[in-house]
Amino acid sequence: MLLFPVKLGPLRRFVPGVSSLIVAASSYGCGYHSAVASVPSSERLAVAAAPFSVPYAEAAAEALNGARAQLSRAGALGSAAFPRFVVEVVRVDELPAAIAAPGGQAPLGRGSDVGVTVHGWVEEREGGQKLRDTGDVRRVETVVQTADAMGSSLSVTDAIRAAARHAGEGAAARALGMVEPSIEPM
Repeated sequence: MLLFPVKLGPLRRFVPGVSSLIVAASSYGCGYHSAVASVPSSERLAVAAAPFSVPYAEAAAEALNGARAQLSRAGALGSAAFPRFVVEVVRVDELPAAIAAPGGQAPLGRGSDVGVTVHGWVEEREGGQKLRDTGDVRRVETVVQTADAMGSSLSVTDAIRAAARHAGEGAAARALGMVEPSIEPM
């Protein structure tokens, strides 16, 4: 379908078949194909955890939940042992995001950026080759720190969970061949 009207008046007399040529040229797509992978639409992937070395079990659990949610939305979540999408939590970072010095007092931290980095790949069988490697995928959440140590600790834990879930979703999307940014800066 043409996006703008084309007047072929006098051209039609000199070039026979020009209308057919324009219609044929406008019916072709741009030729875009996913740079990551072409995933069969019938493929269903289970989700599994790789051994992790970070001391945040909640980050690993939420990264798996995020990957399952993304695969489910895409209609690619399976229940068989293989093929499977393996998720590894690589690191959890926390950096200060804001500092306040009220009334000339000593500066106090008032916010943190919490980043979770995951890595994912597809395995077709036990000990098989790593296919559709996602590379590192990091997501960042910002959390407000308060004077209450317990409240701040809970806020950081919630931010780690949220960032891990989003990172798991992003890694699964990349494994499916969807365009997805890999790293969010902290």
